[in-house]
Amino acid sequence: MLKLSSRAFILGLFCLSLVFLFWLSATLDASRIEKSMYQILEAKGRLILEAVDSLAKERIKAFMGIQQMGSFTKEALDVEEGFRIQDEILQALYQVMQELPEVETSSGLDSFKKELEEKGIYAGVIEEEGQMHTSKSLDPKLLQAIKKIIDSPGEFFFSIHTEEDSYYILRKRKSSGTRSIVLVLDSKSMETWALKVALKESIEPGWREDLVWISLIDPSGNAIVSIGDAQVSDKDILEISHPFSSKDNYTLKAGIEISNFVQMNENNKRRIIYTTIVMSFFSILLVIVFYWIQLGHSRKMEAMKEQLMREQRLSSLGKLAAGIAHEIRNPLNAIAMAVQRLHFEFEPKDWEDAKEFKEILVVVKEQIKRLNSLVDDFTSPMRREIKMKPQNIVEITKEALALLKEELAFRNISVKTEFQKDNIIANVDKWRFEQVVLNIVKNAWEAMGEGGEINITVRVIKGNRVAIEIRDTGRGIPREDLKRIFEMEYTTKEKGLGLGLPMSNEILKAHGGEILVESELEKGTTFTIILPIWEG
Repeated sequence: MLKLSSRAFILGLFCLSLVFLFWLSATLDASRIEKSMYQILEAKGRLILEAVDSLAKERIKAFMGIQQMGSFTKEALDVEEGFRIQDEILQALYQVMQELPEVETSSGLDSFKKELEEKGIYAGVIEEEGQMHTSKSLDPKLLQAIKKIIDSPGEFFFSIHTEEDSYYILRKRKSSGTRSIVLVLDSKSMETWALKVALKESIEPGWREDLVWISLIDPSGNAIVSIGDAQVSDKDILEISHPFSSKDNYTLKAGIEISNFVQMNENNKRRIIYTTIVMSFFSILLVIVFYWIQLGHSRKMEAMKEQLMREQRLSSLGKLAAGIAHEIRNPLNAIAMAVQRLHFEFEPKDWEDAKEFKEILVVVKEQIKRLNSLVDDFTSPMRREIKMKPQNIVEITKEALALLKEELAFRNISVKTEFQKDNIIANVDKWRFEQVVLNIVKNAWEAMGEGGEINITVRVIKGNRVAIEIRDTGRGIPREDLKRIFEMEYTTKEKGLGLGLPMSNEILKAHGGEILVESELEKGTTFTIILPIWEG
């Protein structure tokens, strides 16, 4: 069987494994749920980008159709939609004109050029007080057309086709009439503005709540069109991408706000953690309860097994004792006969010697009788019927000490007695009770070795009972052994059988009494025999 420490270690290991499995399962569940929700959000984002891509493609077709006049197809939007897109582009460009800086100095012209580049406009011309400033060198044909319209009243928008490219010219005179601005867009910059307007127009109102920003990325990784702020830091953003079908190798990228999802995911993780903690706690509690139940059954089984083995040993000991008792009885009978002959044939003539001779023979006869009784009872303390009658406890105690007088003197052990009364009567079997006193005194001198002191006190205590205290000055009994000293075959002596104290305890129980033990290491042990006083 496993030791208690090993069982506790295995139980702890099992509980840790159980908690680990719960946490592993919880972690996997949380990860799986989070991954599924991200997949749903990504799918939603791709659907939005696909719809934006499709709508932008149709709007760009419509715009390009009105530029080429006559190239409309069944797949393109109608002419009205194309002109609407064009108007949106013009309104955006007019807004740019309002924001352009003055160019009275060379530094102002540099700012003018930089602003045009940032807005994605090919070139710009400003006429102010008879002077014309251009942001870059222009084709002569293009420059000639600009000079013709720059002083004309009203607004102009038209295209010019040269050998190099197609150009779109937009002119607007300020309300003060002191400055005229002309913007020139080549096909690439016009396409960029068309894409920007088409994308903006393609974002439905319902999508605006989710989309934080959207950009069109060219093959070099540059954002040629951006709507919204891609640098937002106070929101949780999921970035998704989708190929842009209107231009090869271009990509639509968008940022979708997922703050609600992140909060929901955190709440879900907390719920999983709380659930796992509760499950782990109750699982460990059930395991511990089951362990203690199983441990109780295991201890009962061990106790039953130990009891069975003890009974088997006692049975074997009883059989051996029966054989030994048979062999001892014959020499005892011979000794008894020899004592009888001594009594009748060898009694001294002198009166004093004869008296001492008879006293010695009486002691020898009583001890022979006692040995015969012990041989009969050796295998079980309860085999012979106990014959109780009122007896003087003080006298029985004195007689037991007289039997041990020579042995105690030989061991240099002093005995001090204190009797509250000379006559304290209890209903006992004399031989049995005397055996109890002998066993306890013998244990006392064995605990002390050579030298020491035994104190014996007989007194009446509460409850109409008599207490016989036998106190030694020996080495004491360890606390862990005190609970087992009355168990059969339990002994701390090298040559002990572990029968004396258990037999004494059984004898006292049969008399309605008990034995109490107090011990302190290196100071001694006190055995207290308690019996009811006879009230006859």
